[in-house]
Amino acid sequence: MAALNQAKIIKGLREITSGEPDRTFFFKFLKLYGFPRTTIQKLEHNDPDRNIALREGDYGLTKQIFFREAKGQDPNEVLESLLNAPELERYKIRFFIVTDFERLVAYDRRVDDSIDIDFSDLANNFDFFLPLTGQYEKPLAYAAHPADIKACEKMGRLYDAIRELNHYENDELHGLNVFLARLLFCYFAEDTGIFPKPGQMTVALESMTAKDGSDLPQFFETLFAALGTPEQDRRRLNLPATIREFPFVNEEFFSERGCIPKFNTNVRRHLIAGGKLSWREVSPVIFGSMFQSVMDPELRRELGAHYTSEKNIFKVIGPLFLDGLNAELENILGIKTKSLRKKRLKEFQEKLASIRIGDPACGSGNFLVVSYRELKMLELRAVKAILDTDPDRGRSLLTDWMNQYSKVSIDHFYGMELEEFPAYIARVSMWLMEHVMKQKFGALLGAVSPSLPLEAKANIACVNALTSDWTTVFPAKQLSYIIGNPPFGGALRISKSQKAEVLAIFPDVKDAGKLDYVTCWYQKATQLMSVNPRIECAFVSTNSICQGEQVAPLWGKLFSEGVHINFAHQTFQWRNEARGNAGVYCVVVGFSKKERERKFLYQYENPQAEPVTVQVNQINAYLLDAKESVFIRKASSAISADKPMFLGNMPNDGGNLIIEPADYATFWAVEKLRPYIKKLIGSRELLHSEERFCLWLHSAPEEILKIQLVAERIERCRSVRLASRDPGCRKLAQRPHEFRDLNNPESCIVVPRVSSERREYIPMGFIGSDTILTDLCHMVPNGTPYDFGILESRMHMVWMRTVCGRLESRYRYSRNLCYNTFPWPQVSEKQREQIENLARNILMIRESYPGTTLADLYDPDKMPSDLRKAHYELDVAVERLYRRKPFQSDEERLSHLFRRYEKLVSHEDDSSLFNEE
Repeated sequence: MAALNQAKIIKGLREITSGEPDRTFFFKFLKLYGFPRTTIQKLEHNDPDRNIALREGDYGLTKQIFFREAKGQDPNEVLESLLNAPELERYKIRFFIVTDFERLVAYDRRVDDSIDIDFSDLANNFDFFLPLTGQYEKPLAYAAHPADIKACEKMGRLYDAIRELNHYENDELHGLNVFLARLLFCYFAEDTGIFPKPGQMTVALESMTAKDGSDLPQFFETLFAALGTPEQDRRRLNLPATIREFPFVNEEFFSERGCIPKFNTNVRRHLIAGGKLSWREVSPVIFGSMFQSVMDPELRRELGAHYTSEKNIFKVIGPLFLDGLNAELENILGIKTKSLRKKRLKEFQEKLASIRIGDPACGSGNFLVVSYRELKMLELRAVKAILDTDPDRGRSLLTDWMNQYSKVSIDHFYGMELEEFPAYIARVSMWLMEHVMKQKFGALLGAVSPSLPLEAKANIACVNALTSDWTTVFPAKQLSYIIGNPPFGGALRISKSQKAEVLAIFPDVKDAGKLDYVTCWYQKATQLMSVNPRIECAFVSTNSICQGEQVAPLWGKLFSEGVHINFAHQTFQWRNEARGNAGVYCVVVGFSKKERERKFLYQYENPQAEPVTVQVNQINAYLLDAKESVFIRKASSAISADKPMFLGNMPNDGGNLIIEPADYATFWAVEKLRPYIKKLIGSRELLHSEERFCLWLHSAPEEILKIQLVAERIERCRSVRLASRDPGCRKLAQRPHEFRDLNNPESCIVVPRVSSERREYIPMGFIGSDTILTDLCHMVPNGTPYDFGILESRMHMVWMRTVCGRLESRYRYSRNLCYNTFPWPQVSEKQREQIENLARNILMIRESYPGTTLADLYDPDKMPSDLRKAHYELDVAVERLYRRKPFQSDEERLSHLFRRYEKLVSHEDDSSLFNEE
């Protein structure tokens, strides 16, 4: 099936809605969404076997779509009649479209969603109908929170309509953001009892404003003034009677003026449509993610929203505090003695009320909002159990009851956020979640405590967490937990100012310049633990901080300051439900200075799998059950391998010594030049069997260098090198006919430096002296099939995945970190011969698939069964070289390799490990 071309659909919709509309509109619409020509023709000719029309001019397809033109009628009334038509029920139609060619209304029955737009605005709403293509589905059918996602959709369409009308520059969006945050609050308030009347704002908007939206700015100006003015303030007397009925909410939230955009008929309809949503079903947790989705149309049109990250939030707060609290409450509820149970419940509630949580990179507040909600739900369960033991069921003094039984407050939560607007949204989200929880407590206690005016503070500071003293925001002595998802920022991609922040936070750490940006939060949290050693912390991070060159400088520093890892999620893919979402490879690390007795690793069979929980004795910096003190440090030479590994040859020639396919025939035509034309292989050429060539003139006589074709290339290479800012490169201009490196052994094993993370094995190979290897690969000169067998084994692969870094998500093989540190087994000649035979078998099987690239052979979805079997046999044999007892998991393999490494670097005998259980 061809890929969906959304741009083509948008362009086509603009064309069919810009001219004079006619009866062919619907057929053109169907064509744009990929309906077969024969189907469209049958509709055009009213084929009764295909068209399920109720009357002339109707067009419909069973289970798919029904269209009617509204001639002189209100499109919404026509749509309503179709939805209630009993004769259409049996056709199970999903989409209904009605238009008078000025307005267009549509309804998606499957996900209970609708649009009401100007006919000319259809192109901006193309995504509403994308499920018709068969290549796309709205996630409402399978998402856990359909109301949340529908709210994202509605707010997204409203945002698009406002942006189109107002033409904001990116640096002018603050006012629009403030307006949308207030609007979001009002939607929620009018549907959840914050405002005294249901739908109060939407009703007022419909009754007090013109249909063209021209007076909406004045309406919102007046409404926001009321919401920000105390009840007793005389200024409220000057407001219209309908507006005076709105309560005072919070002066700070509604103090800013000049934030209201222009409106028109279309935007007004979007505003009213938003008010028709059931906001009581929408979680305040979604608000921050909603604004991310609203601000990024591409993310929004994937329709997965970011709400499902709540699942990943629990990977942080669950093992950090929530799982333990849940278990503690269950134990208390199991106490048989009523008086003792009540005593323990009250102590448990006091414990909940004493918890203080900080997020030093809180963004829109999701981690804090979810944590607050979960602690309140625990408190609610405890309070209910307390009341069940209390003979006094009266609720006459609600305030006293609320003070006695609702003690966990948003005052106990603290956040730091660099950007103003996310911090703003975090405060609003906390306020709204507080209201939700007050309603839940009120339902239990017999009445609802008033939510207005908003008084409790959501302690969100708009500061740079890396240049601020955390004790000025967090109550360090009382703080219980630090949580969050700090910015990732790879060491090579962060800005100069961010790099300066990293170096300032790690002033005495060697190789600090190689640390990712997120590591700064680890160090700052550790420093705060010096003030209060009881603080425990857990962060989401890219998995690079537990791999490669970052491990020793980061964790060496943290461990030296007394930090211990208490739990960790090994590499998983942090992703949402959006289709095609690439996700990021992450870990969760829970750490503190107070070491827990019970430690847990959450292990993943693959990054997309669900975790398996394993209790372990210790967790090291690589997130393995191994000693904290063991770090794999770069080695300039192999500590165990028989043969050295070298980097391939860097041309450093500006491309002038490379012969591209278009020029190959010209060079090959010069017969005496042929001995100096060699194949050129980098990782791509090796994996995809692509042909490239180069001039290898290292031993070429003068007469070859003077051939005009060659001399021109040499001169251009000299010029490129002389123009370089690098002194080393300029020095190479003295030998412009040669690559920078001159490694060309008789034969060698080739190891690509970068390989897809999907592959179980990095595809390696052999080349001879007729081929030059580029610096995109490593080489083991004169490597044997035995060497190849060890390097292609699962033992070596799990070592590589753990100690090497990644380029984006791909494996990045490192000679100094991986090859030179890998603990090779001690073998007899017989064992060596067995490995060689198994390695040759793999090479022969590869050759039995001529024309198939290594990339395809090692694609996990395409790997031939005989090749997979050959690798399995090699894996088993190699593992037998390490110990008698088979390994049950990669964690066991790594634990064994780490112990061997430790003995190798300390020059201890490791033979006893062969017999380990």
